[in-house]
Amino acid sequence: MTFVIAVWGAKEAELHRVKYWELVADKLSKAGWSLGWVSAVNSEGRTMWIVDAHRDDGQRFVVRAEEKVTAFLELQRVTRESLRFPNAE
Repeated sequence: MTFVIAVWGAKEAELHRVKYWELVADKLSKAGWSLGWVSAVNSEGRTMWIVDAHRDDGQRFVVRAEEKVTAFLELQRVTRESLRFPNAE
C-alpha cells in the first residue's frame, strides 16, 4: 500500500515539473514583458533559439543562443539591466 502511494506521488510530481526556462519566462511576463521564441537551424546544422521580449513602453530585446535556457537567462539579464539603467543605450 505504501509503495502504491509513493509511486502515485512520484507520478504526480513528475506531471507538475517545470523547466527552468519556463520559470524565467513566467517572471518576465509578470514584470510586464511580452515574450516570443522560436528555434531555427543555422547554416552549420545547429539548432539556435531566438527569444524576443518587448514592452508597451517601446523597449525590445532579441537574444540568440544554442540552448533554450541560455537564451532565456540572457534575456532575463538584459531586461534587468534595462530597468537598472533606464537611460543607457
